[in-house]
Amino acid sequence: MYLTSQLQIPVPAEPLCRGLHLTTLPRITMIDLNLLAAILKEGKLELEPLLTQEEQARLAGFTYPKRHLEWLGGRLAAKAALAKLSAEPFNPLAWQVVNAPDGRPRFLRSDGATAGQSIELSISHSDGLATAVVDHHPLGLDIQKITPAVMRVREKFCTPLEETRLLALNTFSEPVAALTLLWAAKEALRKALGGHPLTGFLAMELTGGEPLGEQALIVQLTTITRTPSFIHRVLTFLHLDYGCAVAVINRDTPWNSSNS
Repeated sequence: MYLTSQLQIPVPAEPLCRGLHLTTLPRITMIDLNLLAAILKEGKLELEPLLTQEEQARLAGFTYPKRHLEWLGGRLAAKAALAKLSAEPFNPLAWQVVNAPDGRPRFLRSDGATAGQSIELSISHSDGLATAVVDHHPLGLDIQKITPAVMRVREKFCTPLEETRLLALNTFSEPVAALTLLWAAKEALRKALGGHPLTGFLAMELTGGEPLGEQALIVQLTTITRTPSFIHRVLTFLHLDYGCAVAVINRDTPWNSSNS
């Protein structure tokens, strides 16, 4: 899928895996939606080899151009990410992306079988980019364009104490970037935890973190309304003028427990 590219994490794989207590990193792909729109307009992209008939029918049902483009970009990114995870030759038509009863995307094989509990998927899009991540653990992905608007709504996802902690951890020059990363981190963790309704933003508290160079930060979020509470380390990083976050729920790790 020539439209997709790897979403580059500005941290080498070895220290990143060590910081997140993972043996391998999730596969993350990205699509430039403006490029996708231009290629579609020129008629240079054939969707038949990429989308199942069910997916094509769903796509045709979107009449709002922005939603049409985001949905398509997310599905193409998801299949490209799954191709990177697969050890076998990948056929996009052998899989389709459907929504689980709780609304989360998941893979379904074209023969009707689910991909199983071993493959998890999360999709996110923001202001011209669509991204997807797959792994063998429950996970969540979020991408947010960095804009001053985050300063006006920060009380919806960040307490004054959290903001103080965040800015103390932050290696970025602008508070708007740090706050965007915290917003993305909490959104990614909500997706990874799942459930209905999703965990509230203020039901997750920033309790610590670890800078990884100048453009990445592992934040420690504690779920404060669950019994027992759990501690989660979420990767956040900058990509151009976007804040990105990936949360992976690996219950075998010592930090992902109430005893950490």
